[in-house]
Amino acid sequence: MTNIRRMMMASAASIHQPNLQWHLDAGDSASYSGSGQIWYDLTSNDFDLYLGRNDSVSSDDPTFNGSAGGKSGSEYFSFDGGDVFEMINAHSGEYVRKIGREDQPFTLEYWIYFGHIDGTIQSLFTNGYAGNAPGFGFYYDYTTDKRLIASAMQLDQLVGENDTDIEIGGWHQCVIAAQLNDSTSTFYLDGAADGTWTADQAGYWESGDSSQKVMISGRCCDGYLMIHNLGRLAIVRGYDAKLTAAQVLNNFNVDRGRFSL
Repeated sequence: MTNIRRMMMASAASIHQPNLQWHLDAGDSASYSGSGQIWYDLTSNDFDLYLGRNDSVSSDDPTFNGSAGGKSGSEYFSFDGGDVFEMINAHSGEYVRKIGREDQPFTLEYWIYFGHIDGTIQSLFTNGYAGNAPGFGFYYDYTTDKRLIASAMQLDQLVGENDTDIEIGGWHQCVIAAQLNDSTSTFYLDGAADGTWTADQAGYWESGDSSQKVMISGRCCDGYLMIHNLGRLAIVRGYDAKLTAAQVLNNFNVDRGRFSL
């Protein structure tokens, strides 16, 4: 095997690293050991999540499945419809708080298996809610369309959705690469662009932001207003840049075999 070929194979086996600010992987034992109340961020930023709302075991905790460090499609957290991840600290003024605000370019990448929900939407990410330090929301809309949606909460409106219906059952790479300053933002589904949109929440910030939590499968506004999942979550990545189509595809190709895609 030539050195060039070795270099190409090594490159193909690596996710895009520049601008990576947040990285959770249920199949990496450094991120989750198979037990405990914390899903650890693999970057040095410490954007760690509680299973549930705190460090105590409760009925709100997602359930780990698989073997620690297995790095297969069998390692994931499952949701029973009443579970949530909550970020341990508010991280006011840091990357996760600025997603969708202050002209912050960002990309969120989820490897997720959508399940049935007794309601209308499944929450993937929120960092505030309209009326109380409004932030940004990323959801799966389980209605007739079954689409990914983005919500600029300071605008208090849905600002974009992807093009293709996503049926429940089966793993997907779901990506949003955006900047809410009236530039073009893009949804990606399984490595391919799947809809563009624009919105302007430029320069927005809220002094009361530090009291709000970053949540997965929940949103926060004067307490907990839960939008629950019935599905599985394996990987979360966040970048402080809009990834290109080639970079999104690279990440898809790195992990697709793990999820039999």
